[in-house]
Amino acid sequence: MSIFDNIKACELTNAHGEVNFFRITDGALNTAGFTEVKPLNGSFIVGHSESGHNHVLEAHGVTVTERTHNGMRVLHAILLEPVPLKQSAGAPHKQQTVEPGEYFITNNVEYNPFLEQARRVAD
Repeated sequence: MSIFDNIKACELTNAHGEVNFFRITDGALNTAGFTEVKPLNGSFIVGHSESGHNHVLEAHGVTVTERTHNGMRVLHAILLEPVPLKQSAGAPHKQQTVEPGEYFITNNVEYNPFLEQARRVAD
């Protein structure tokens, strides 16, 4: 059973580099096995960059849990108010606002059928 089976409808609301925010509009993510994520310096890291320039979501009014599903890190976030989404880089992606709601957050991955493994896409 997939963690996404109970989601009947969702929409891509924010794409920030390789990080994608999907607002759940009908149904629910199966959150069994998810663990709480603690914010770091007032923000959640929602996308790691190999260069150290992470994608961060401010933590005020936000709860985040995570788990790995089929080799991919999936975050579940509930936002009670609009929250800034930023990148910590010298030339960052444009700041975005994530509106209140329930989301699942993924990072783009590449699948190599010859190696039968998923690999996170570099930003």
